[in-house]
Amino acid sequence: MLFFEKMLKKYINESFFNPILHVLPILAFLLAEDFYGIARAWIISLPLTIILVGYVIVLYKSILKWYFVSVTVYFLVGLIVTFILSNEIPAPYRVVMGELVALGFMLLLLVFRKAIYNLVVSISSKKLSMENNLDELIRTTNSFSVLFAVFSLSYILVSLFVVVHKPSALTFVYQIYTTFIIVVCLFETIRVIAIRGKLLKEEWLPIVNEYGQEIGSINYQTSISNDQQKYLHPVVRVIVIEGNRIFLKKNSCKDDIYPDRWDNAICAHIRLKESVDECVKRVAAELYGISEISPVFLANYQIENSCEHQFVHLFISCHLSDDKLYADEHNGQVKWWTIQQINAELESGIFTENFIKEYELLIRSGLIDTGRCQCECKLRDEIFNPLPPSVS
Repeated sequence: MLFFEKMLKKYINESFFNPILHVLPILAFLLAEDFYGIARAWIISLPLTIILVGYVIVLYKSILKWYFVSVTVYFLVGLIVTFILSNEIPAPYRVVMGELVALGFMLLLLVFRKAIYNLVVSISSKKLSMENNLDELIRTTNSFSVLFAVFSLSYILVSLFVVVHKPSALTFVYQIYTTFIIVVCLFETIRVIAIRGKLLKEEWLPIVNEYGQEIGSINYQTSISNDQQKYLHPVVRVIVIEGNRIFLKKNSCKDDIYPDRWDNAICAHIRLKESVDECVKRVAAELYGISEISPVFLANYQIENSCEHQFVHLFISCHLSDDKLYADEHNGQVKWWTIQQINAELESGIFTENFIKEYELLIRSGLIDTGRCQCECKLRDEIFNPLPPSVS
């Protein structure tokens, strides 16, 4: 469990990378240039950039390629400012030249957002988390764009039109500017930390492709409440049988999916960074206190409900002890159903769509026909060739 929490924390940190770290080298260069000149701006900002790259390598290796894009922008801003300031520039424009160049690059990020997103995706294996990070970066650079624009305009206007106490007025403008930079940096850092803490308390689900391979992640509540897009989530489901009986559990009336319907006794979403086998054992232990369970894989299939698409890993188990299968306030109402009882109610709407589909697979497998289930049994050829359960 501790290992899972560490993995989840790392994944969330990658998904909500502090956007300030992307722009910090540029900010350091601009402020140092204003105070100390071009030479010292490089001396101060370049070591800082190297330290930040090392920090990303150690803690955020999966986004290293993307961070190198930000480092490239830093070098471009620095080189362009250095070239421009090597010429004679009037005083008020010389002071704000770095901010104007940086503003230009930030506006390019906004204009060419789609192209930059495609670049980010092409150099990253975590499509969805990188999309989120790009959104955060754009939101932050928008704030700095406004700040750079207001500062540049204010500084130029004061320089051109203020006559009395001009040095004091320019100093005041610059102090306000640097104060806002510090405030934005602190605000974004605190905000990201708060979001990470909140997300750690939520249930995160992997998003998979049609082959069951993980391509991203999303927290549970965001996924099921998304009316515009349904994501494909992996789930495990275990049909518990004994002779010609199937053990079922009735969903709570408060369940988001198929409330108040009968379903397999063991079924759950696979959590982020959790394997299929780990999910089966976790759910069996949480619901029935069963520490040992070795179900037999039956099939993979996909199904859609009102909230999501599901990539199902379906298993059969016939080794659960009766004294463990009980109902309480946690796992709800449970009951052994005979085949005759299920057939009589199959069209009544009291079963979930998943169970109806799986019941058909079970009947076709021939396991119920014999009245017995041996875990070494071979499924009949009528079942489509199932994929092996993959780690999600």
